[in-house]
Amino acid sequence: CLQTMLSRNIDGLIVEPTKSSNYNPNISYYLELEQNNTPYLMINQYYSQLMPPHIIMNDENGGFIATEHLIKLGHQKIIGIFKTDDLQGVNRMQGFIRAFREHGLPFFPDMVITYTTEDQHSKIVEQLKHFYTNEKMPTAIVCYNDQSALSVIEMLRGLDLSVPEDVSIVGYDDSFLAEATE
Repeated sequence: CLQTMLSRNIDGLIVEPTKSSNYNPNISYYLELEQNNTPYLMINQYYSQLMPPHIIMNDENGGFIATEHLIKLGHQKIIGIFKTDDLQGVNRMQGFIRAFREHGLPFFPDMVITYTTEDQHSKIVEQLKHFYTNEKMPTAIVCYNDQSALSVIEMLRGLDLSVPEDVSIVGYDDSFLAEATE
């Protein structure tokens, strides 16, 4: 896509990076944009190797707010699901952990499920099923985004659990996906 944009006479480019926590093999294209004096802006995250102009949300604080909301509802056994090949997921996980610390709740490493772009569909469901097959199941889940939240809801339905009666779920991005389900 970047190569195509470079071949066109564009005035500027708005980019949402993928896998922003990893090295980006396409840096040469961004450097070429800069050499051509073509402005670009990264949204939601940026590639740290470039330090380009960017507009991002405070994902760490968002992860904290989502987790704190569930804590204030009385949940103590909360699972966090975070995509770790994007910095948004890493930062949201930091907020998740901070909420436990600030509220003095015990935190156990197995309360965090991480995944990457390639294994998002299989890994989340596999690991969550483990938690919901014993009697001390989590009562709440913080999800990296609404897409992962919908996968979780579907998996819970398959186990005859309902949201929010049995398990409370928080998504993140208030996308159209959240409007398309109960």
